[in-house]
Amino acid sequence: ADTLDLEKIYISAPLEICPMLTPQQRFELIENAKIGRFDTIKNYMSGKSWIEKINLDTKHLLIHQTEHSTFEILIRDNRLFTITTYYAPLASSFCTIYSPEWTKQKTYHFSMSDCHNMPATFIKAQIQGDSIQLENQTLEQIFEIEETLYRDCPRYQTIPLTF
Repeated sequence: ADTLDLEKIYISAPLEICPMLTPQQRFELIENAKIGRFDTIKNYMSGKSWIEKINLDTKHLLIHQTEHSTFEILIRDNRLFTITTYYAPLASSFCTIYSPEWTKQKTYHFSMSDCHNMPATFIKAQIQGDSIQLENQTLEQIFEIEETLYRDCPRYQTIPLTF
């Protein structure tokens, strides 16, 4: 069983990984979330940051680092699975696996099956239980005239967390 503490892991993240909030601000967000207060806090860019989801039992945290980016952590098998997503406005996600000391072990860029030779460029990834749910957001940018061609393209894909 994992003995790693989600709170301590998130608060100890290096600024290169979580650059928007100081360790003290991360601590405040977690303490507030534990009592049901999901307030926003001003980040380094004078924007807003907030926790969307936190589950200390399953060791899962989803935080909006800015209004246009999220950072997600899941602790499994003594490793930290993180998903960083940038919205501009379509989502683009990548996953990095770290040791408990925040040493990078591997980075993944998500991909989905080609659809009529159109690769999924914009993929939003989110942890759900013991899997990652991918959403092909590339389909959002297709012109109406092409919609019938791409109507049956896969929109979602689930991959088990077996990195």
